[in-house]
Amino acid sequence: MPRNTRIPPALGEEQFHQAMESFSDVLVAMGEDLKTRDNGQILGDLATYARSNPVSFLAGSAAIGFAAMRFAPAGSATANAHLKTAIQRAGEE
Repeated sequence: MPRNTRIPPALGEEQFHQAMESFSDVLVAMGEDLKTRDNGQILGDLATYARSNPVSFLAGSAAIGFAAMRFAPAGSATANAHLKTAIQRAGEE
C-alpha cells in the first residue's frame, strides 16, 4: 500500500512545516539533555514521572514493548539463518 505523502488538509504547508520544525527542535533538545546526564539522573526522573503520571507511563511502556516485539522476531530470524548457514558450512568441512 503506497504511503500518502500529502500534507494533511487541516494544515497549510507553512503551518505543517512549522510544526515539524518545532518537533525536531524538541527532539534535538532532548538528545542534548540526555548526553549531559548520567544514568542515575535519568532513572530518577523516569521514576518521578511514572509516579506522577502512571497511566501515560504505562501507555508509553506498552508502546515501547510492542515496538520492541515488532522488531525482535526479524532480528532473531536473521540470527537463526546465519546460525544454520554456519552449521552447514561446519558440516561440509
